[in-house]
This record gives sequence, C-alpha cells and structure tokens, in this order.
Amino acid sequence: GGKTFDSDMPPFEFLSDDEIAAVIGYVRSSWGNDALNTDGMAVSAADVAGLRDEAMTPEDVHAYRQSLQ
Repeated sequence: GGKTFDSDMPPFEFLSDDEIAAVIGYVRSSWGNDALNTDGMAVSAADVAGLRDEAMTPEDVHAYRQSLQ
C-alpha cells in the first residue's frame, strides 16, 4: 500500500462479460475486502455489458478517483 503508479490501465476487451464480472467479484472479496458481504451486491455479466461502451480516459479515471476521496 501507499505506492503511486503513473501508468494507464490496460484494456480488457479480450475478456468476456462473464470473465470481467468474475474478476471484479474476486477483487471485491479478496485481500481483506468484504464488499460482497457488506452490500450484498454481486457484479453480473449484464452489469459489465451495460458499461462496456462507457470508456474513460486516464484523465476521467483520475478525476473520478479524486471525487471518491
């Protein structure tokens, strides 16, 4: 923790919606995260499909992350 990285997130276009939903579920419930246990919401393939066309630039991601702090 506490490390800052200055690079772009690689695209995951080659993964299916099911595979991306599985990765998100894994991250949300690993390394001490318990998001799946606290909000009861799992990310579905349909959720991923609905967001596929909403690409964000690195600047968009940075601005969004700043809004979360």
